[in-house]
Amino acid sequence: MRRFSGLARYAVVLLVIVSAQFFLFRAMPGDPLIHVLGEEGYLLASMNPEEMARLRVEYGLDKPLPLQFASYLWETVHGRLGWSSTWNMPVFKIIMDRLPWTLLLMFPSIMLSVFFSALLGTWAGWTNDSLPQKWVSGFFLLLYSFPGYCLALLLVAALGFGCAIFPTGGMVPLGNPGQGFSLLDAARHMALPVLSLALSGTAYKFLVMKSAVMDITDQEYVLTAVAKGLSPFRVAVFHVFPNALPQLIHLAAMSLGHMVSGALLIEVVFSWNGMGVLMHEAVMTRDYPLLMGSFLVLTFCVMLANALADLLHKAVDPRVRDGAYGA
Repeated sequence: MRRFSGLARYAVVLLVIVSAQFFLFRAMPGDPLIHVLGEEGYLLASMNPEEMARLRVEYGLDKPLPLQFASYLWETVHGRLGWSSTWNMPVFKIIMDRLPWTLLLMFPSIMLSVFFSALLGTWAGWTNDSLPQKWVSGFFLLLYSFPGYCLALLLVAALGFGCAIFPTGGMVPLGNPGQGFSLLDAARHMALPVLSLALSGTAYKFLVMKSAVMDITDQEYVLTAVAKGLSPFRVAVFHVFPNALPQLIHLAAMSLGHMVSGALLIEVVFSWNGMGVLMHEAVMTRDYPLLMGSFLVLTFCVMLANALADLLHKAVDPRVRDGAYGA
């Protein structure tokens, strides 16, 4: 029953998001058909009103709003997100071509940010009075104040133009298109975007993890472990870290939406042809079906990550699994 209620909550949230997208699109000023067709719709409306009327019937815009909403829900459930006038192809196919490249940046960035925030946050919280910890905490506090795209620009200036260690943009080397795909070249082009995302994600997680560890060190079971003569390393690894881990897992999922938005801007900085560049192109060309479909797919990915985090939280925290803590 509890599992069913959790799925029902996610279904309701997804329904609210889909409904908000539909009604916000209809609430925009102007003709909805013009928004679907893009700028060419203005020319078509003035020169060929009969064709506009035919397209209005084809897109279902001649029906009452409740019927339009029901049709929109039906099409969305079946993966039909509309037609892109800019690309002249289905929106779902365009998104599926671009989404893997964004995930290719997101997964290593999330893994690196979780690993380093867990490692450094536990160390900083356990050695709270040490001078190295204060320098590391100050560095991450400064890093947290930087927007992701500003950090990306700084890395481009330092490691791309200054030292010329990594490429400054793109996904593959410029040159002969027939030279083939190289994993080393792909890794070099991924290095700066992944580093930008990982550093931005690590900063906040480190600060929260450090605070959580500092709170745990005052608990009675930790003081008992120290009084028993266990080494500081053993206490930190086997007593403090496992109890701070659930909070880190939950935080990683909750911050996924922030990392996705940061990834979209960083993709534009590095000309990485993922969802960020796609949404930027959709905004510039006023391709509203493509923009709406992109928002919907990214929203679904964030919700899926939160559901996975709930499962991991229950797996590592017996209090949540047994229903004694949280829900």
